[in-house]
Amino acid sequence: MMITKRQWTGFVLAAVVGIVPLAACSSSSSSGTGAGSFTCGSASKCPNDTPETADETALCKQTLAGPCAQQYQAYGDCVVDNQKCGSDGKTDSASISSCSAQLGPLMTCEQANADGGTD
Repeated sequence: MMITKRQWTGFVLAAVVGIVPLAACSSSSSSGTGAGSFTCGSASKCPNDTPETADETALCKQTLAGPCAQQYQAYGDCVVDNQKCGSDGKTDSASISSCSAQLGPLMTCEQANADGGTD
């Protein structure tokens, strides 16, 4: 199943302001792959970040299984590697702004693979 334009627009807007569900992902302690790997639904490094919803986790998993998995993984790894918490205990969006080099290819891939829906 492809994501709809509405879902993609929300995803891109969230990514641009640094609140994409990836910010709630963290390096996986059970996979053994070490720093830079993220898992859908994991708790954020920052204690006051809003936990990922079930829908966000499902979309994350769907994207990792889709045609843009490589780009999504690269962006997720960058977010995990660069995420820092602000004084409020939430992700400092400036800390993941360096991931724009990974976000661009992800956005291009997802737009090329969008289902064309208008919802």
